[in-house]
Amino acid sequence: MLDGELAVWQPLALRLAGPAAEADDSDPNPFLDYRLMVLFVAPSGRTIVVPGAFDGDGRGGGAGDQWTARFAADEPGQWLSLIHISEPKRRTPISYAVFC
Repeated sequence: MLDGELAVWQPLALRLAGPAAEADDSDPNPFLDYRLMVLFVAPSGRTIVVPGAFDGDGRGGGAGDQWTARFAADEPGQWLSLIHISEPKRRTPISYAVFC
C-alpha cells in the first residue's frame, strides 16, 4: 500500500505485509536480522535504493507484520518499485514489483 500524495517531492510511505515479529524479539530481531530494501526506478530509468524497516502493526504498536520504506519522487511520471525482504531463516528472499 502507498500512503501519501503521488506528486513530486511529496513524502510517500510504501507499506507492505511481511514477516510477523515483535519489536523486542531477539531471535530473529526484526531490526537487525531482517533487511527491507526498495529499488525505485524513475521514469528516466535512474534508480534509487531506499532501506525500509519493521513497523510493528503500522499504527505504533510493537507487534505485527507491517514493513515501511519512505520515499519522495524527484521527477514526475510512473515509478517502479522493486521490493526485497531477506529473512534469516529463509534461503531465498521475498521480492515484489509495484508500479506507482
